[in-house]
Amino acid sequence: MKLKCVLKDPKIDFVPMIKGAKFWISPETLRSGSVISVADDLGHQLLANYIGAFEVVSYGEEPKKRSKQIKEDDLKALEVSEA
Repeated sequence: MKLKCVLKDPKIDFVPMIKGAKFWISPETLRSGSVISVADDLGHQLLANYIGAFEVVSYGEEPKKRSKQIKEDDLKALEVSEA
């Protein structure tokens, strides 16, 4: 989920925190217009705890980055022919 900070006063900045089973703190200080990407459940908690401070830009989890799996064949040395 992507959330946009919509604070009315551009001079105000803050660092949102969520206390629960796990403690979460924003990785950056948010100002009016800042966009953060968080998991859906965390986004809903932010919307509930900071009423009027956020606007939903998009729903859904961020796509996971693909990690290539290396196989044993990839690690074998190539034979080089002598010319």
